[in-house]
Amino acid sequence: MKRFSAILALLVLLWSGAAIAGDTPSVNRFEKSYSEFGFQVGYGFGINLPPGGFDHGDRTDIQFPYFAPNYKKNITGKMGAGALEGSLFWFPELAVAPLQNPKSGYLVGFSPLMVEYKFTNSNRKWSPTAMIGAGVSYGDWNNVAREISTSFEFLLHGGLGIEFMRSDRGSFSMNYRLLHVSNAGIDFPNVGLNANMFTLGFSF
Repeated sequence: MKRFSAILALLVLLWSGAAIAGDTPSVNRFEKSYSEFGFQVGYGFGINLPPGGFDHGDRTDIQFPYFAPNYKKNITGKMGAGALEGSLFWFPELAVAPLQNPKSGYLVGFSPLMVEYKFTNSNRKWSPTAMIGAGVSYGDWNNVAREISTSFEFLLHGGLGIEFMRSDRGSFSMNYRLLHVSNAGIDFPNVGLNANMFTLGFSF
């Protein structure tokens, strides 16, 4: 764990240092069809939201690391004006979430229906971001958490972040995401799981 933390800290320093010290980002990232690959890594914590979801008791206290390679493609080019100026990106993601609490488990997810809006400005090196989307997953969290009952589950995502861009391409980001896991009534119980996730993102 210490070695992983040290490697992650080094990546953050290298990526963010290059982003902060570099020139103003070139305009190609704001053009339609610009694309890049990347990944996010972080940790998730289950939340009791809404409370009393299962037999009027607290939800299962899940905790899990989150590893997610992704692809981003600018699908609109520049749009909007003023503070709302930005670009909409298609943002498919493949994720692995090995459960650590209350017991070990795994979840593998694919979310092709995700988009991210970057409030981009060609005169600055950072952008606020907002994302929303959906996907599917397979795993054994249903053997640990009583709120879900099937190996196949749907995923809903919504979050905010801030991205620091390198001069030519690539970026470093800090992100918050609300993750919802449930099976849309395929089987019961289907109370669903909700989690706060905090991630660091890297693109190249």
